[in-house]
Amino acid sequence: MLHVDRQGGTWRLLGSVVYIHRQELITTLYIGFLGLIFSSYFVYLAEKGALDEKDPLNEKDPLNKHCKSGEFNSYADALWWGVITVTTIGYGDMVPHTWMGKIVASCFSVFAISFFALPAGILGSGFALKVQQKQRQKHFNRQIPAAAALIQSMWRIHVATPGSKSHATWKMYMHDGREQSHAGTHKSRRGSFYKRQTRKADADDAEDDTPQKPSQLTEEHKVAIRVIRKIKYFVARRKFQQARKPYDVRDVIEQYSQGHLNMMVRIKELQRRLDQTLGKPGAFLDKDRAKLTLVTRILRIEDRMNHIDDTLMHVLTLLRGLEQGQRAILDRHTGGQ
Repeated sequence: MLHVDRQGGTWRLLGSVVYIHRQELITTLYIGFLGLIFSSYFVYLAEKGALDEKDPLNEKDPLNKHCKSGEFNSYADALWWGVITVTTIGYGDMVPHTWMGKIVASCFSVFAISFFALPAGILGSGFALKVQQKQRQKHFNRQIPAAAALIQSMWRIHVATPGSKSHATWKMYMHDGREQSHAGTHKSRRGSFYKRQTRKADADDAEDDTPQKPSQLTEEHKVAIRVIRKIKYFVARRKFQQARKPYDVRDVIEQYSQGHLNMMVRIKELQRRLDQTLGKPGAFLDKDRAKLTLVTRILRIEDRMNHIDDTLMHVLTLLRGLEQGQRAILDRHTGGQ
């Protein structure tokens, strides 16, 4: 039976679930054991010596022949009754007879049994979540080869472009005689003469069947290789898109939440730029904040430019007046001569 699970995957799964939910299990078991101890003690106090006072038939009870002074002779008997009650076995060999004992037993059965049943639900949900997590991890692991193939095909297309200076990408399509000669000598050194002859014949047949690689690639060969690589790229992209499909509803919710988060970040960035450009609604009332906005800066620059323009126009009018005065003086001087 132990050889069935030689790698210990079952025990590792159980240990991981217990370790992950250890806090919940410890809390429920602690509260359950506290309820068991106190409830058993209260039932023992309520039932202690109760049957001696009003039971002359106790000694005739075939189920309780071992009891001389009542069913709950000691705290150990009450604790045994509590364990049997909590585990919902209920042998019926020990039952409370007083009203106080029955009330305590009823409360104990309602609350303590519920706490002792919680670990089963915790472990069950933990196993379900762990199995679902493993399935999700397997689904995500399928994306790695698809992503690697997509990246490889993109790189091969990039290095095969006409403007690329990579020569190593074409060597895999060219014939190299040295490798074949070395491989032939390495194979010929091993085995007997008959085996070498059979290997040589098989190699000749394989060479006859497989197409030979050219020693030099022409432009037509390179164009064909580029087309094939583009086809492989489209196939790899489609496979990657299929691998990126959501696994379950949780993946869909995560994708929508991620998209919503990205949209909120963009909206906040746009709002920050608008506040920096136009200013906040309350910023125009505060002079210090109004000076920091881009609109006020532009308006200030525009006012300065208008002021400079007016100054230049005033200087230009003064220069024109001076020029006209000098011309009038020159005209008078020439007219007097």
